[in-house]
Amino acid sequence: MAIQSSTVVHTQVIIVTHKSAPVIGKCLAALFKHYPNEDMQVCIVDSASPELSYLQELQKAYPRVEFLLENSNVGFCLGNNIGYRASQKSNSEFVLFLNPDAFITPDLLPKLIARMQQPEWADVAVCTPLLLGYSLKEDKPSGLIDSAGIGMSSYGRFFDRGQGSSDLSAFSQSTEVEGVCGAFMLCRRAALDAVSPNGEVFDESFYMYKEDVDLSLRLRRAGGRLMLCADLAAYHCRGWLGSRAQMPRWTITQSIRNDWRVWWKFKIYLLPNSILSFFYLSLKSVIVATDIWLVRGLLKKGN
Repeated sequence: MAIQSSTVVHTQVIIVTHKSAPVIGKCLAALFKHYPNEDMQVCIVDSASPELSYLQELQKAYPRVEFLLENSNVGFCLGNNIGYRASQKSNSEFVLFLNPDAFITPDLLPKLIARMQQPEWADVAVCTPLLLGYSLKEDKPSGLIDSAGIGMSSYGRFFDRGQGSSDLSAFSQSTEVEGVCGAFMLCRRAALDAVSPNGEVFDESFYMYKEDVDLSLRLRRAGGRLMLCADLAAYHCRGWLGSRAQMPRWTITQSIRNDWRVWWKFKIYLLPNSILSFFYLSLKSVIVATDIWLVRGLLKKGN
């Protein structure tokens, strides 16, 4: 059945920023260039960026955007929850969680919403386009896939499908997926409310990392479907803040801790995969600990 494009209807866009000056301007420019509709509301939650001049400039350029400035670095999860709770007064039908380094393409949001409004999609909790890589340094698409939805291996490892591949034909079919990347999650508010007591859409104990996996699993456990619309695309500048090797120890530790949080919360739901996942995460934990405490410590001493 052909999908008809429509105007954006009652959609709340939530963006969490932190030192996002290099990307947020491009993000908002793309959003408002293609979707000037008055029914779309945008909320930016800044998680204590040390320099706020870039946000002050954005406030002048986009007076329709609501800016919520936090005095401490609340992190990705709480930041999105703050925006979500603030958005509840709008009673929007759909909520788009959008990274500041994700760039919308023409007609994307109206087409996704049109699909979500079809009767046969009534049980779809979240949908996402194909996320394509974007080089901020060269200011152009990288030609590589960033995420074709989140998949799960037989041993319980969650991963972005197709990440780093240039073979777009391998991910050309729209399909139900096991998870959706948090860079772009178009969610049905009713589905979020059903799994989010007190407006805690993202589990705040995660702070950041794997929160999208956790939310995806909660929505699936509640009976919602997660859909990849592979014929539509957006861009994502993953890694613009630096490579994994440049990440501080606490962020790597946070990531592995959240792996274990996901395992603990869903160990029954994900059986039998969670059995093998226990051994996989145990090995991964040893490797990560060796890397961040021994190898990096020795390299630091060597310098």
